[in-house]
Amino acid sequence: MRPQETLGTRIRQARLARGWKQEEFAERIGVSPTTVVNWETDNKPPGRKNMLRLSEELQVSIDWLAGGQERETTSGHLPEDQAPATGARVRRARQTERDVLVQRLDEVLERLERIERALRDR
Repeated sequence: MRPQETLGTRIRQARLARGWKQEEFAERIGVSPTTVVNWETDNKPPGRKNMLRLSEELQVSIDWLAGGQERETTSGHLPEDQAPATGARVRRARQTERDVLVQRLDEVLERLERIERALRDR
């Protein structure tokens, strides 16, 4: 990850790669255009439910969104062995599996926040 890359810039890059305007993207994921602006400008990070929606709609992994660690393939999908838990998979998962997924997402978001704080403090 390049130092200037943030969660917001990765959301914007993935949205633009799909040719979507902010308004269209907001409608696709069920949030207001202002919310998308806040995410893309790093004013307010998305919560865990919205991170799942973003990952699914943008066809990128949560790890890539959170820290730029995985790259999407040219098709826009991660290889099957690297695919993130999508919204459909989460909905089908048993409650204990959901709890594990939510815990993992919380850990990723906490890591992202620490990285972004460290970058701001430089």
